[in-house]
Amino acid sequence: DAADGSEEIVVTGSRIPRADLAAASPLTVVEEAQVRFSGNLNIERLLNELPQAMPAATTTSNNPGTGTATVDLRGLGEARTLVLVNGRRHVPTTLDGIVDINQIPAPLVERVEIVTGGASAVYGSDAVSGVVNFIYKDHFEGIEYDASYDISGRGDAGILNTSVTMGGDFAQGRGNVAVHAGYLRRKGLLADKRDFSAQPLGDSAFCFSFSEPSVLEPCGSSRIPSGFLDDLGATFTPDGDINFDVMFGDPGDPNDPFPFGFNYQTGTFLQLPQERFSAVALGHYDLSARITAYGEFSFLQHNTSLQDAPTPADITNFHFNYAANPFLSADAKAEFASIDDAFGNDLVAGDGVVFLSKMRRRLSEHGNRQTDAEFTAFRLVTGFKGEIATDWRFDLSLNYGRTVNTSVVSNDGSERRFKNGLNAGFDNAGVIRCLSQLDAAGDFNASLDPDCVPINIWGENTLTPEMVAFTRLDGISRVRYQQFIVEGSVLGRLATLPAGDMTLAAGASYRDERAKGVQDDATRLGDLLGFNAQDNTNGNFDVGEIFAELVIPVIADLPAMQRLDVNAAVRYSDYSTVGSVWTYAGGLSWQPVSDLHLRGQYQRAVRAPNIFELF
Repeated sequence: DAADGSEEIVVTGSRIPRADLAAASPLTVVEEAQVRFSGNLNIERLLNELPQAMPAATTTSNNPGTGTATVDLRGLGEARTLVLVNGRRHVPTTLDGIVDINQIPAPLVERVEIVTGGASAVYGSDAVSGVVNFIYKDHFEGIEYDASYDISGRGDAGILNTSVTMGGDFAQGRGNVAVHAGYLRRKGLLADKRDFSAQPLGDSAFCFSFSEPSVLEPCGSSRIPSGFLDDLGATFTPDGDINFDVMFGDPGDPNDPFPFGFNYQTGTFLQLPQERFSAVALGHYDLSARITAYGEFSFLQHNTSLQDAPTPADITNFHFNYAANPFLSADAKAEFASIDDAFGNDLVAGDGVVFLSKMRRRLSEHGNRQTDAEFTAFRLVTGFKGEIATDWRFDLSLNYGRTVNTSVVSNDGSERRFKNGLNAGFDNAGVIRCLSQLDAAGDFNASLDPDCVPINIWGENTLTPEMVAFTRLDGISRVRYQQFIVEGSVLGRLATLPAGDMTLAAGASYRDERAKGVQDDATRLGDLLGFNAQDNTNGNFDVGEIFAELVIPVIADLPAMQRLDVNAAVRYSDYSTVGSVWTYAGGLSWQPVSDLHLRGQYQRAVRAPNIFELF
């Protein structure tokens, strides 16, 4: 207890308890009552209403997205915001070390503390833009059932969220256990169901239009169903510059430039459908009057469906035999014969072959792209805390967590198969074949390329079911992340000064993080259209740290100087990957009168490179 009998609490941004919520760093506290009165059983929605947070991955994050929810303080990126639960790190979700806060059950949250400002000296790497600390209730008694069903003003986009929490004391009040189970089912909402999201908006640079720069207008993508060939300059803007390349309208014939682009919002989710199961158990038991054992366990699984417009295919850098192609008109072939590079050099290689840099095509015949994402996570914390001497406390904990995230993309296309199938012609029997299936005499030989199907992308709706079956390709990726932390700390009074107690918090920790990202061959080699090649990732790092924090009360209870404190913190971290680094902080807290509190702090915060960046 504090000197006046009030209870001291640990406030995020410092490991030293205080008798009030005063802190050297800017601090926002969201209490349990605010969570309840907001009607949000979803922590993500609550945090995104705060001015400090910029929405990152949310329920509307369809592309990119995996159904996770993340926090981005000050808009500096999720990787620079540290997420804690009861003051301890939470296991990341992605290769770049970002935490999915869907794992936090709102009914168990006593308060949320948000510090905007560097806190690396107190908590370590990643606390650059700030810290979000979820504090659970540590003494729950009774049974609580929460249920809500949200719908939009138009009666759609329903969200069912229900949970039950129960807990109680045991062993004559020496221990307490609480368990929580939750279920969420969220229906999807397509973007074209709302006027504000029915069509992309952009300026002239984005929309390929004649509008003034910075003027937003409805527009779309240059990847259109009828095709867009970069290598054939076809029209000019009013000022005489080439504006659009040849598109294909009637199958095989050059067409007028497409002025508006493809509306890729059609078929895209504005709200992601998701089904989520969660379970949490908390407990503590007083082993003696001075030592308490505690533990936390959490489990989460959610399945999310994502949907996008048909694949925007960029088929790039390949040799194309336009002269033999049976799907092009004579006029189109004449245009191909005139292709030059940017310096006016003829790119036709002879024998009717030309090198094409890019063919853009919306694969509308494939249907909308689908992504099914499955996420599973669990976390276990156990430890002991208590008193080791008069005015000195200790806390020793083990923290282990693991997440697995699997994504399956369907209805995409293979760039390699498109390139093979685009080079088509007649065999000696007058049948359209892939040129790779013809021998030197022009006869068909299936053994040369047994799976190839001739492809026609020169115009809208030209891909037949057989062509679609040949070019369609799915992609699979899986990310596994695990984290192990052991940490010990002590807290106590170093000396009693006239203005109060000089308090020290110090400790050491060891953290080991391992992650593995595995892609299928199509994704890894860059054959999946619309995706960059992504290598498999397999890496780990460990870090040993020591830290200390000191608060020195300088003046108290004087005129115009009700309280003046000096605080300092330092941390030394030794990474297996990047070596050692120091972080530190120092500040003043001055309260001239009870209604005025001035504070200032200087900090050095760091973000160590994550596994995705290192490996």
